[in-house]
Amino acid sequence: MRHCDTCGFLGISGYEYPESYCKCGIQDDDPKLSEDAEGTGCTYNLRTLRKMLEKIEEAEEISMLGYNDYILMNSSEYTEEGEKELEVYRKLIRHALGMDHKKPYVRHGRKFYKAYRNYFTTHEKAHDYPYWEKLTLCGLAERFKTGCYAVTKTGMLWLGQHDGISIREKE
Repeated sequence: MRHCDTCGFLGISGYEYPESYCKCGIQDDDPKLSEDAEGTGCTYNLRTLRKMLEKIEEAEEISMLGYNDYILMNSSEYTEEGEKELEVYRKLIRHALGMDHKKPYVRHGRKFYKAYRNYFTTHEKAHDYPYWEKLTLCGLAERFKTGCYAVTKTGMLWLGQHDGISIREKE
C-alpha cells in the first residue's frame, strides 16, 4: 500500500479491499517517486503537485459537462430542436460574459477569452428568465440577487468546450 508523506495528496479507493493512490496521478514507476526509511513519497514540489491535481479535477469536471446538454434539452438524444435550444443557452452565457462585444484572441493556434464582465440581469416576466433558472439548476450559473445571474466556472468550461475556447474569469 502506498503512503505519500511528502504532499499528503493521498486518496483511498475500494470498500472491501482499500487501496491507496496518489490523487495527483503519480504512478509507481515515476522517477521522482522515492522510497526511504520514513515511507514513500515523491520529490515534486507542492506547487507542481497542486497544478497536477487542478488539471485532473478540471478533466473530471469536463467529462461531466456532456450530461448538462441532456438536462438542458429535456431529451435523451440530440435533435435539431434540442440543438437550437442549447444554442439559446450558449448565447445567454456568451452575453453574460461579454463575448458578443469582445472577440476571443488566438495564441499558438488556440482561442482564449478573458471575460471583462460576468453578470446578466432579468426579471420574472422576461422570456429569458426560465432559461437562467434552468442554468442555475444545472450549476452552470448562480443567482446572486433577484433577477441577477453570474456564470460559474463550470458554465465557462461548458461553453468553452462547445466553442473550442479557453475562457478565464476577469480578475
